[in-house]
Amino acid sequence: MIGRFLAWVRAAVLAGIVIALASGGALYAAVAGWRVSIPSTPSDLPPGLAAVFFDANVDTTLPRAEAALDLVRAGRVDRVFLIGGARPQREYYGSEVLADRMKALEGADAATWLADRSSFDTVTNLDVLRKYLAATASSEPVYLISDDYHLWRISLLTRKDPLLARRQIFMPVDEQRSLGDHVDRIIWEVGAWLFYAAPPALHRWALSMTRE
Repeated sequence: MIGRFLAWVRAAVLAGIVIALASGGALYAAVAGWRVSIPSTPSDLPPGLAAVFFDANVDTTLPRAEAALDLVRAGRVDRVFLIGGARPQREYYGSEVLADRMKALEGADAATWLADRSSFDTVTNLDVLRKYLAATASSEPVYLISDDYHLWRISLLTRKDPLLARRQIFMPVDEQRSLGDHVDRIIWEVGAWLFYAAPPALHRWALSMTRE
C-alpha cells in the first residue's frame, strides 16, 4: 500500500514538473515570437504619447523612462505619461517620484511629463491610460513602454480596445536576463493570468501581498 502511494506521488510530481516546463517553455516561445513580429515604426508619424508602465520600484523602471526620454529627444513624443506605482497606504506614488527625476535630465523639457497617482496593477494601469486617451480625443500614436513579457500580456488585453488597438506601438526595453530571471518572469506572468480569472476576493488579497 505504501509503495503504491509513493509511486503515485512520484508520478504526480513528475507530471507536475513536465506540465510546468511545458507551460513555461510555451510562454517563453510566445513572448519571443511576439517580440520578433513587432512591426518597425514608421518614421513619418506625428509626435505622440509615451506611456511608461511602472515596475517594482523607481530604479527598475528607470530604463523604461529613459527609453521614453530618447523618444522625446528624437522628436517622436511630446508627452510622457508615467503610469502605476501608486501605494496610497504608505503615501507613496512611484510615478510622481520618477517623473520628478526625469524632468531634471537634459532634453526632458521638450515634453510634458505626466504622473499617475491611482493605478497599481496592469488592469488599473490600462484603465488610467484609456481615461486619459478618451479625454484628449486624438489619434496620435501611443508608445507603450515596458518589458517584453509585460507588453505581450498588454497586447492580448488591448487587441480589441477601440482606444488603443490601432494606434499603440509596443516598445519593449532590452534587459539582460539570466535563466533564473526568465523563470521569475514566467512565473509572474502565469500568476498574473491566473489571478485575472480568480474570484475578486482572492485577486484583492494577491494585490495586497505584492503591492506593499
